[in-house]
Amino acid sequence: MNCKVVIILFLVNFTVMHAQRKKDLNEEELAKLKEQTGIDPNEVSDDAIILSPPKLTEEDEGSKFMPEAYRCDACRSMSYLFVQKFTKAEVKKKGAKLSYVEILETVEELCHDEFKEIGVKNVLGHNRFSGPGLNTAQMSGMVDAGGVWKNRMQKLCEELVGEFEEDGIYAMWDDPEMSFEADLCSSYCRNQRRANTEL
Repeated sequence: MNCKVVIILFLVNFTVMHAQRKKDLNEEELAKLKEQTGIDPNEVSDDAIILSPPKLTEEDEGSKFMPEAYRCDACRSMSYLFVQKFTKAEVKKKGAKLSYVEILETVEELCHDEFKEIGVKNVLGHNRFSGPGLNTAQMSGMVDAGGVWKNRMQKLCEELVGEFEEDGIYAMWDDPEMSFEADLCSSYCRNQRRANTEL
């Protein structure tokens, strides 16, 4: 008997899928799979690996701003990107500190980034924010990225600049006495920490 494992991969709005076996999906999920891909699940074996999108809430799909559930992780990813940008800029100057104009240019470049690797990922059936510097970026799963997520990250970057100003963010990063991620994201993670302690 020739046993084959079929991998079904479909991309919707820059989505990379989370793998599940067909036999683990319920009727509603199978119907949604057929609707989204045009592939009839009855034509593949029960052991076929099915890749399915994350289930987005109304806020995930429609809000212009970063949904509350992802703000802390989005800020943590943004802090990682600031570190990368500032480090790269100083390396170009052979370790010299950035001038005020260079700081402005570096931050502006980051805030206008495409943020292609950023979005919500289906990790074992749960929506998690995924971006550079986060553990979720290394986890297998589906990412709904691009479009609205790029705009939300750009707005988040602008919010941070509004709160700390470009040179303030650079000074915070440059100060060895400060915990850059924690200090940059304290207001964005406060509500999430409170929610976690209530669980």
